[in-house]
Amino acid sequence: MSSWRLPTRLEVGGKAYPIHSDYRDILDILHRLNDASEPEFIRWRVALALFYEGDLPRSDYPEAMQKLADFLKPARHFSFFSRAFSFLADFCAGLKKCFHFIEYCDIMQRTNKMPHKRRQNHEVFY
Repeated sequence: MSSWRLPTRLEVGGKAYPIHSDYRDILDILHRLNDASEPEFIRWRVALALFYEGDLPRSDYPEAMQKLADFLKPARHFSFFSRAFSFLADFCAGLKKCFHFIEYCDIMQRTNKMPHKRRQNHEVFY
């Protein structure tokens, strides 16, 4: 698995099952798991049915639930995004400093306080 793709299969009880890792499926699973109107065992059964393709044996439910919970942990899949966000935040901070400098230069130029080069005949060029 590359850092750009989510897994498409998970091994539970020694058998690889295809999974639904699309964000829309995950949002539906999270919605079902957080539905307080249903008993917890029903919420987990529905979540397992939505996440895994195929029929899981009841004996594999605990492992399947743990693997689903691990999959839903944000740190697992978003480490790339956190690194990218950190880079973008640093980049934007630097860009903001550049814009402040450009704005400073513009203000100084409009108020004629900008350091400038002079020709020998004292004409001002910016």
